[in-house]
Order: sequence, then structure tokens, then C-alpha cells
Amino acid sequence: MTTMSSRVDLTVRPTPDQLQRFRALTPAERYRWYVGVLTTTHQLATPEAKERWRALKQAQGGGFLAVVSAFAAALDRADFEGASRCLSAACTYEIGEAVVEGVDAIVDAYSANHRRATRAVERIRYRSSVEGTAPGVAVVTFEDRLEHRGQRHRYRCRQEMHVGRSKLVERIVHQEVDTERQALETFFASVGIRR
Repeated sequence: MTTMSSRVDLTVRPTPDQLQRFRALTPAERYRWYVGVLTTTHQLATPEAKERWRALKQAQGGGFLAVVSAFAAALDRADFEGASRCLSAACTYEIGEAVVEGVDAIVDAYSANHRRATRAVERIRYRSSVEGTAPGVAVVTFEDRLEHRGQRHRYRCRQEMHVGRSKLVERIVHQEVDTERQALETFFASVGIRR
């Protein structure tokens, strides 16, 4: 029976010998190894890290991520009708000092941004990722990949989504990421797009 007599340091790339020994383990032995890694990680974690893990587990276990993921995926496809089904009737969308209220107005804001972008640049593709951060709260990172006149640019922003008792998105808070907006404006200027 093959065993892992020495631990693999997860902070560095495993050696070929370590990989070969790991691949030779039976499924039961691999399971025991994974349990050992998780146990050690938990024992070494600070109380603050353990509390963050508990909060994240609770947040991701609430089932609310499905509606946030559906909303983000619909926006990635520019499916605004699909996105509207993920919003509660009383949903609010906070963009800086402005607050947009109601499903129709919020969906109109997203679709207007999409129309402006598709008119301005030759090609645009959307991607998003969703992360639960607290019970009923998720952060969606939206990524726009722009192509115009042979140049490419990636713009990112985050939006905090709150899901309530309606099991729909009830509040959206837009958050700019560091210098992303400034870099986007620089890209527009470099390809001759005036806004």
C-alpha cells in the first residue's frame, strides 16, 4: 500500500516525486490525505479566518446565489428580459449618489449602457463572476472586453447584490474598481471615441 509519508507544501509546486506518489494513492488514501490537509489548515487558521470561513459558508449555503448568478448571466448575454425576472418589484440600484428604483427603470439603465457600448465599439463581450460575501449578499464582478480599431481593453466593476425574503435581488450597489474608470476613458481617447 502506497502512503504519503511526507506532506506536500501547498505554497510551492509539488515535485515530480510527490506527484507520482500522490497519483499512486487509492481513492480512500487520497480522501484521508485531503482530510489531513483540511484539518491542518483549520488548526493553523486564526480565529478571524475561521469566522470569515463560517460567514462565507453560511452566505453560500443560503441558495440566494442562484438568483444573483442568473441575473449576472442574463446581463452577460444582454438578455434584459431574463435579468428583469431576477429583480424584486421594489428593487433599487445605487450608482454613486443616484438611485434607480423599480424593475423597468433598472433594466433600462443596464440596456442603455449596453446600447451605448455596442454603438461606440466594434466588439464587446461580457463576463461576470459571483461571490457570496454574507448571508443574502453577493458581489458580482462584471468584466467588459472591448475591441476597437485593433486595440483591446478590459474594464471591470463590482456590484453588491442583496437578496431578501422575496428570494429576488432587492438592492444593487455599484462600486468602481480602483482606476478602472480612468483606464477606460484613456482607452476611449486612444481609439478616438468621444463620450
